[in-house]
Amino acid sequence: PNNYLNATMMSNNYIREKDSMLERLGVIETMLSRGKVFRKGKRKINGLDTEELLLSGRQPNNDNPRYLFTLLVNEKTGGKRTPVFDLTVVNDEETPTAYTRNEIVAFWDAISQTVRVRPGAFNPR
Repeated sequence: PNNYLNATMMSNNYIREKDSMLERLGVIETMLSRGKVFRKGKRKINGLDTEELLLSGRQPNNDNPRYLFTLLVNEKTGGKRTPVFDLTVVNDEETPTAYTRNEIVAFWDAISQTVRVRPGAFNPR
């Protein structure tokens, strides 16, 4: 079956937020429609300080389940040597997922714990 999970990774050397994702959580929660936060927190992954936010709910145009998971690194300290890194997993809106929330969380936990900085990536040349 067509069971899509879209995983995206982005980095940016120029963004620096005043408030972190978890510090903005109140605003994020007021903007949620047909969903809720079911896991949030700080995680230390391979020496990196990260924040994660896991949301679940219903798709905007039908009652199929929707999952949106985000992990951010260096959100308040973004720069040339500390780029902001964003890992996001979301399920496809058009094709209902056959995966359970627990299965998607297991996938998320497996891939998110592999985030790391390649040794020597930010050493001056």
